[in-house]
Amino acid sequence: VPNGDYIITGARDGYEDAQQSVHVTNNILNPSFELTRVKEPEEDILVLPGIVGDITKDIQQGFDQVFEIVNTFRDSPIAQTSAEVSKPIVIATVATSAVVLSTSFNLLPFLQYLFTFPAMLLARRRRQNFGVVYNAVTKVPIGFAIVRLFTLEGRLVKSMATDELGRYFFKVSPGRYRISVRKEDMVFPSRYLANTKQDGQYLDIYTHGEIVVTEQDVILAANIPIDPPEVERAHAPTYIQFKRFLKVLQLVLSPIGFLLAIYVFIVQPSLITAFGVIVQSGFYIVTKILIKPVKKRGWGIVRDVQTHVAIPNAIIRLFEPKFNKLIETQVTDHYGRYAFMAGANEYYLTAQKDGYAPEEVRNIDYKKKKEPSPITIDVGLKKAV
Repeated sequence: VPNGDYIITGARDGYEDAQQSVHVTNNILNPSFELTRVKEPEEDILVLPGIVGDITKDIQQGFDQVFEIVNTFRDSPIAQTSAEVSKPIVIATVATSAVVLSTSFNLLPFLQYLFTFPAMLLARRRRQNFGVVYNAVTKVPIGFAIVRLFTLEGRLVKSMATDELGRYFFKVSPGRYRISVRKEDMVFPSRYLANTKQDGQYLDIYTHGEIVVTEQDVILAANIPIDPPEVERAHAPTYIQFKRFLKVLQLVLSPIGFLLAIYVFIVQPSLITAFGVIVQSGFYIVTKILIKPVKKRGWGIVRDVQTHVAIPNAIIRLFEPKFNKLIETQVTDHYGRYAFMAGANEYYLTAQKDGYAPEEVRNIDYKKKKEPSPITIDVGLKKAV
């Protein structure tokens, strides 16, 4: 640089600015100078309490505003009137849910299962043996069936509801016992497998008779087949469609009742309205468990042979050919779909619909199936001449 007087400045984030006067006589300007740190690094942390305090204050103000709005709304005549109107609706949804779930969707067996669940969970952890209640024809495990253990004199010793995989067990003392099973529309003892001791993968089959126990703390875990329904009601299309309607009704009622109960509690908080929320939340959870849509790995579809259009409300029946036994009846949904869960056995099915000729599909061989799988055969119906 040309010789003369200069001022040099230096700056960096976190440091104080520096300034230095320099007189140059040899055309070289290269002074050294030091920068002083503004703060030590740990001092930056001191800023956080202030920031956190500001955020907490903003959140508190937000909550205060929400509470003020809620209180203002809650005290309004409209809110109080609507809450009074909602109370009988909440009570009605509770009553309806109780009736629907009890009569058609295994509510009472499910509640009994909840009481026995801790023992079942402990047995699973200890890897104890379980017995399975299953459909004698389709080999599909049956959940929420009531299994009862009696003495030969008829005294009830123990009772247990099967889990979702049909499992149960009893730990018993020396004695002579018999077992009974109850499941809506199903038949016990099984006539289809009467006096059978082995049924494919199921060993130690129990259909009826005396069980003699000679040692202490013996685990009774026989596999118990029960037959498909023989009552005409269980196979009536109107009954099947009615149960479908109840299922949809309950799926609609449970969230509505739950939300109304919360609304009534917000507007009129009390022990009674809080109890209403607890009851409705319980029914909502139970509905999700008992009436949740079954996830199928496929569907069979009933179609018009000529137009290939799906046929809703067609009647599909599944049979076992050896005894020509009707196992299950379904009605196709809006998209013409159906699906039967079936295990190791042979089957045939029939399809019918007003205005169409009946159709029959034979030789459905599932004998080599290691686990229950859906029957998903597409069926074509021809217009009746």
